[in-house]
Amino acid sequence: MRNILIATPTYNGMEYCFQEFLDHLKNIDYEDFDILIMDNSRTKKFFRKIRKIPGIKVIYDETKEEKNMNRLISSRNKIIEYAIKKNYDYLLMMDSDVLVPPDILKKLLHHEKDICSGLYFNYSKTKNGFQFLPVCYRKLEEKYYPVYEKFFPKANMKMFSRQMSLTEAKSGELFEVSVASAGCLFLSRKAFNSGARYGLIPHFEKVFESVTDDIKFFKELRESGFKIYCDTSVLCAHKTKEKYQRNKLEHPVFQ
Repeated sequence: MRNILIATPTYNGMEYCFQEFLDHLKNIDYEDFDILIMDNSRTKKFFRKIRKIPGIKVIYDETKEEKNMNRLISSRNKIIEYAIKKNYDYLLMMDSDVLVPPDILKKLLHHEKDICSGLYFNYSKTKNGFQFLPVCYRKLEEKYYPVYEKFFPKANMKMFSRQMSLTEAKSGELFEVSVASAGCLFLSRKAFNSGARYGLIPHFEKVFESVTDDIKFFKELRESGFKIYCDTSVLCAHKTKEKYQRNKLEHPVFQ
């Protein structure tokens, strides 16, 4: 039996869906796994509440970081350090608003990949307004180079990725990707022990308004020789609508 840790960073703003998130984790069809919650709320009120929940381990992240994104980065990297210290075979890194199907561990283990995610959707700002689109990106094919070259004429086109298409997302197939769904990401010990860490890439921060913490992580994994996969048959629900409504269509992590 593999030694598996399921872990998520969270904060008091996720209280609206936290119990539903836990209920889905506890409903996973697998004999044994541990659940770790890394709370980076600015006070310990939420921590004191959730640490009383049986069957989970809760750690308060004492980070001094002020920005929401940096607090998230701190918690994700502390989860990795915990998984290494406790000698887990696998780590399922979650977002606490992503609801998993019961067969997630069996399916992701079946592929025998070092890095493989399930799939969920999120709101993306497009020319047609906000759309609910796959949170997964694939290597940019050459046929798309001319489109990107109009906006980034001096850039190396091989560094770019495109969002997974709806056809691909609905296929139920396993795809090699450049950026997977980071909120339901399954990592082998070899992968999370590789030295790759979550963080921000300064160049990307200047070019794009909102850069997520996982871009650097996936980049470092690829540079270490790992291939990244997404199993589109492992479709997760994403309880993100309320979060966007509360923050006037902006994700709170960028505030």
